[in-house]
Amino acid sequence: MSGMSEWANCITNSICTECLSLTMRALIVGTFIFPQGAAGRATHMQALGLAQAGHEVVVAACRSAVRPSGTKLDGFTVKSFGSAEEGGNGLSGRLHWIKAQLGLLAYLLISVFGRRFDCIMFYGVAPIFAVVAPIASLLRRRTCLIQYDLMNTGVFAGFWNYLYRQLIIGSEIILARCASLIIIGYATALADVFKQMAPTTPRVRVWPPTDTLRFGTGNADRARHRYGVENQKLVVYAGAIGRLEGIDILLSAVPEAQRLCPNFKVFLAGPILQNDYVSGRPMDFEQMVHDLGIREAVQFVGVLPTDQLLDLLAAADCLVMPKIDHPSNTAASPIKVGEYLAAGRPVVASRVCELDTWLKHGEDIWFCAPGDQQSLAEAIAQVLTDVDLAGKLAANGQKKAHQVCDYRAWVSRVEAALNISQE
Repeated sequence: MSGMSEWANCITNSICTECLSLTMRALIVGTFIFPQGAAGRATHMQALGLAQAGHEVVVAACRSAVRPSGTKLDGFTVKSFGSAEEGGNGLSGRLHWIKAQLGLLAYLLISVFGRRFDCIMFYGVAPIFAVVAPIASLLRRRTCLIQYDLMNTGVFAGFWNYLYRQLIIGSEIILARCASLIIIGYATALADVFKQMAPTTPRVRVWPPTDTLRFGTGNADRARHRYGVENQKLVVYAGAIGRLEGIDILLSAVPEAQRLCPNFKVFLAGPILQNDYVSGRPMDFEQMVHDLGIREAVQFVGVLPTDQLLDLLAAADCLVMPKIDHPSNTAASPIKVGEYLAAGRPVVASRVCELDTWLKHGEDIWFCAPGDQQSLAEAIAQVLTDVDLAGKLAANGQKKAHQVCDYRAWVSRVEAALNISQE
């Protein structure tokens, strides 16, 4: 057995009795705002799974919506060094950011020297982590690097941005080489990068974890009533709104999809990115909607509370992930795929991120060509008009999510890998 089938089998069958008999004090640390965004959601699931497995878990983030610092959440402790409201692009926001980074750095150093944790898990790459990792390695403290895609340093020009990119690249190398274990997404491109970067560091490939049971609990009627769309078909996108995610392709596909299947509405839930990583400048998607003449067919609903997002996903007749074919997507393992599938609704996605190595076209998901608005329009129309196909995709996709994307599967795989890395 090899490839994806071996990987999926390991995830669902790798609960190691020896691993589960051990408990550890684990710290999961990130520079994001917890529990917001994909990184915040994945960290929440990782901490929840480890806590349910009997481990003592602390999540430490620069900023958090869970306040005050030290609050218990779902069986683990949340430490933070600033609130989610502190930020912005002005001087005050930058000062708050620096303060939070320094606070997190001090906490990490105290934790390493004081042996507070058996394992420190760095979620993503940050220069302050690269300060701590070599010290932890010298003191024989166990660390993990969690990386579900390649660090996106953008395309922005200028000397300072060049320095920032070099700093991130250097930090990633240090973290990878000092780690006891690298936890990565499934993409082969990502595995190859770390194999070259840190050839002697053990690696485990997992899908970013999701609470697949919770994502299947949304109330469709409540969402339809909230937005007044009881009699329309809904196409839903949830996530960051930018060109890397293919939002311009999705909007451009709407007129043709409407011709093939009238009477549907597109909902986009998530933040509109101020700086676009593809073009290096912001893009006015609302103006694009106006120029295409589809204002009545498209609605931006912003960042939704989790319960409202689950309702919107449940109400969808088609969930879309139109990511483009871009180097940043080659190695990505998007958490939204697991969330979409777990919602039990049919999913249309561009054929990127090596999704076709574990999801079957026409069985679990419906693929379209990345960056091709005609292909996307036809895929959306196909799912909206073929009831039997939509039902099959929804049922099979949800089953695959439970097998591969659930946080319980993540814990089983990581516990076994941590045991291996100790030997």
